[in-house]
Amino acid sequence: MEVVNIVLFAYSFILLLTIWVSTGRSKYKHMSDKVFKMILKMTMLLLVVDLLARFSGMSHPLYPLFAQVGNFASFAKSPIIPILWFLYIDYRVYSDTDKTKKIAKKLSIICILNVIFVVISLNTGWLYTIDANNIYTRGPL
Repeated sequence: MEVVNIVLFAYSFILLLTIWVSTGRSKYKHMSDKVFKMILKMTMLLLVVDLLARFSGMSHPLYPLFAQVGNFASFAKSPIIPILWFLYIDYRVYSDTDKTKKIAKKLSIICILNVIFVVISLNTGWLYTIDANNIYTRGPL
């Protein structure tokens, strides 16, 4: 793993954590504020997951596990940030909590289908494979 990746990860994570902590000092009541905080938390989680996925090709006994977990979680959680941003914008434009919650329920189906597809891809290699040498390879999809 390159030092540059670790430095960028640390910088990004600290920046997001600082924003999250600063938003936690106030009691926000609007749904958009809650969704924004969820975006921050999910982005921090995805940064950690991405860092784990970068252990591909390294030869420590735990690194294949890190790479497998990181890549699986990265693909499984990939639609969450765009969905949260959509919900954030929808609420900011229409200010209708009930409408935004209904949309969230419908969009959660995309997340569920995506996770099912990623699980199927573990056996088919459609999205990615990690071979016996811990080398990540993109799949055809």
